[in-house]
Amino acid sequence: MDTKLFQLQSLTREEFLEHQKLGHFKCAIVPIGSIEQHLNHLSMSMDIDMSRFIAEQAAEQLYPNVLITSPVSFGIAEHHMFCPGTISAKPGSFLSSIFDVLESLLRHGVIKILLLNGHGGNISPINGIFEQWKLNLIATQNTSVELINKKVINNHYEYIDALLGNKKNRIDIRFNSYWDFIPEEMINSILETKEYPGHAGEFETSLAMYALPNIVRLDKLQSSNEIGIQKSSSRKGEKLAIQSINGVVNSINEMLFSNKGKDNTTGKRATVASLQLCEASRAPMATKTQISVKANYGIVGDRHAKENGKRQILILDKEILDRFQLPIGTLRENITVENLRSQQMTAGTRIAIGAEVILELTGDCAPCSRMDEIKEGLQKQLVGQRGMLAKVIEGGTVKTGESITLQA
Repeated sequence: MDTKLFQLQSLTREEFLEHQKLGHFKCAIVPIGSIEQHLNHLSMSMDIDMSRFIAEQAAEQLYPNVLITSPVSFGIAEHHMFCPGTISAKPGSFLSSIFDVLESLLRHGVIKILLLNGHGGNISPINGIFEQWKLNLIATQNTSVELINKKVINNHYEYIDALLGNKKNRIDIRFNSYWDFIPEEMINSILETKEYPGHAGEFETSLAMYALPNIVRLDKLQSSNEIGIQKSSSRKGEKLAIQSINGVVNSINEMLFSNKGKDNTTGKRATVASLQLCEASRAPMATKTQISVKANYGIVGDRHAKENGKRQILILDKEILDRFQLPIGTLRENITVENLRSQQMTAGTRIAIGAEVILELTGDCAPCSRMDEIKEGLQKQLVGQRGMLAKVIEGGTVKTGESITLQA
């Protein structure tokens, strides 16, 4: 199988079975959208085309682990029915169709599934039923789960906890819109209108100009009096799309490699691989075997140490450096970690290093233009993979080789 073929509808039954025998297609992305009016400058397929584009780009990076199903093109769009051409599904039939897709995939052994949405009207209906879907599918499709574990269930709260919290459960179903993977602060720094996802405004139009130029009517775009449309650009869309794609990739990696019940997201022991100090601007990073960190300050001797600062420490997964074939310290990280997958964690997550130190992640580190000095095009490639910023909650000494665990 030399060709990257990951569209379910494009595979023969023999090809699909061969992939499964090889351990491929452990996860599926189900693109969801809508067919509805998007003013006069975007085609009605904008929502489904965009979710499908993000899904395809992520699946290509993750091949052969990820499969894409046929897109669910129609959505709940009654509020757009004033415009001829819009197709709106009734909530009942729409939700039933999505559930049937989930159940079918699970019955065929695909137990990690991301519903990737591109239409705002689908969010509330799916969120309203999502927990019930998970309860049903985990109970009926996961033979590894003993529902009550020989324990008496007294009420529905205990039942939900017993089922969804069962460490033997291997099913992981998630629902996200593609814009969920783009930090709000990043969107605000890119868009002049600060409005997202909106409807056919600066956000969607910029994305379409970059990813889906065939659906953009340039003559209508150029003649529009809408401020958001006038402010749109392919360059803005490129930044937004790359971040969304990287976010989907990170989320799916977490689904594929997480191991419930372990201290970290890989199931292996997470450790400190290397320690570096940034002693001065543009000075080479100084490698250390141990460092001293101070609560609410940072690393003693590092130029970024600052009381109440959010960028006291930069943490980077060694796996990212390996992926880009970069030596440790090249991206000017302070703590290089292994088997932690910190890039997939969210702001507010706390990690303990050794017996003393506790750090709290504060968010992504955005790659700056200096990354292109290391390697041409690296800044763009590192969006969503530049490392995680952290502040010190409890100080002490950090040594290379020490274990890292997640805090409850």
